[in-house]
Amino acid sequence: MSNRTPVRGHLWVVWLILLATLNACRPVTPTPPPTAPVPPSVEYPDGMGGRLLLPSDVAIPPPPAHIQMYQAHTAYEVQPSDLRTWAARWGLTTPWVGYRVGRGDGPRLLAVDGASAVGLDGDGVYILPLGGNDPRRAGDTWRELFQPALFPPLEGMRWHEEESSPAWARYTAWPLLDDLPVQSQVPWGLADIVQPLGLWTARVQPFIPEPQPPSRVGTAFHHLLERLGSADPPHPLARIITPHLAGPSGPLAVRVEHGGTQPGEELVLVGSVWIYRGGDTGQEVRAWVRTGAGTFELIPVPHELLALAAQGEIRVKGRLLSPGTLRPEEVAPAPPRLHLRGELLREAAGWVLRQDDGTLIHLPDIPEDMSPGAVVVEGHLVDGRFRWERIYADNASDRASTHTLHPSQVRPIVRVTPVYWLTWEDYTVNGRPTHARILPAWRLVTRVHSVEEILIYPMLQEEHVHASR
Repeated sequence: MSNRTPVRGHLWVVWLILLATLNACRPVTPTPPPTAPVPPSVEYPDGMGGRLLLPSDVAIPPPPAHIQMYQAHTAYEVQPSDLRTWAARWGLTTPWVGYRVGRGDGPRLLAVDGASAVGLDGDGVYILPLGGNDPRRAGDTWRELFQPALFPPLEGMRWHEEESSPAWARYTAWPLLDDLPVQSQVPWGLADIVQPLGLWTARVQPFIPEPQPPSRVGTAFHHLLERLGSADPPHPLARIITPHLAGPSGPLAVRVEHGGTQPGEELVLVGSVWIYRGGDTGQEVRAWVRTGAGTFELIPVPHELLALAAQGEIRVKGRLLSPGTLRPEEVAPAPPRLHLRGELLREAAGWVLRQDDGTLIHLPDIPEDMSPGAVVVEGHLVDGRFRWERIYADNASDRASTHTLHPSQVRPIVRVTPVYWLTWEDYTVNGRPTHARILPAWRLVTRVHSVEEILIYPMLQEEHVHASR
């Protein structure tokens, strides 16, 4: 027995050495370091002399698995060749192209093909339906309009409803890069939807990202908190303060005038004017009036229209040539735009507005599902009678609240998300952005009473030295 014991001991030693050798030869999968817990309900400096409060119930997302730095440049020039290229992306095969004339509304360059239009201006590419009341743009189809503006390595889009009301909604679109939304001071894409007209206007600011190696794993949020608590806290890359209103700021109702379907019908329209000169000769003039009934082309163009357009909106009376085209018979400056405040009431004869002095104004064509209440009614005097165009909730007291925050006020954080932040650094003399940088960042949202604040902090520590101070 005593002679076997040393042999067994040696065998165990050899076995252990063999196991250690085998384990050393196996590939090692690195284990990510554990994410440090974020202390709940703690105040942190904001890098601007103020304080932020992180409540315990705020969800903290994990750091992104892949990030890197990017440079970017715009994907368009405001010139006819680029306009035709962009028009082709949206299916305008043989568009009429013109330059904006005078001080009227509309993008600088416009391409028109039937009831569709694409425009170029310094702040982006516009997609605009023309031709009267056209509900074909209603529903979710507007989301498809931004697809042609995506360039590699952009991977898709994310949507957010900025504001909405029973008659109107505004959406923002952000492209995805490394599965993170690319955000900026001015949204990449905007779409205004007016029911029942559907899409009213959309704008997108296309750009082409260029990766700047190396790539890396994003840093956890607690690293930002550590830097904020240091002797030299990072300054935010951006700070955006907006009112956070309880009620919608968009219209509760929009009067959709009878757009006309039969040639010869008489219409009286009030709206803004677009005038363009272009075509094959470069001298052909075309004009449109954008109204509550949609957008109508005026054929022929009245010679006095250019002078009237410089004064603002116009009032035009004419007869329908075809859906979306009008032969003007009378053109004049629009009557002053009025804003009447009062109580919206439903009476036996229909809807009325009771103003503060007790005066009752009959308001026809209001949707049946409207609710009584305090409102502001926008409209014009047409032939001596008030003609309403839009109705808004009267939340003037909310709008009058301050849009600033005192530096000493502690702001509680309500949301934290990882993003890429795009900052335009170069512009043309006409204000068109040309070059940008894209940085990985943490987006913090704070809210105090009726004020919402967005703070953008660099995710990588070495980037905070580039923030504007």
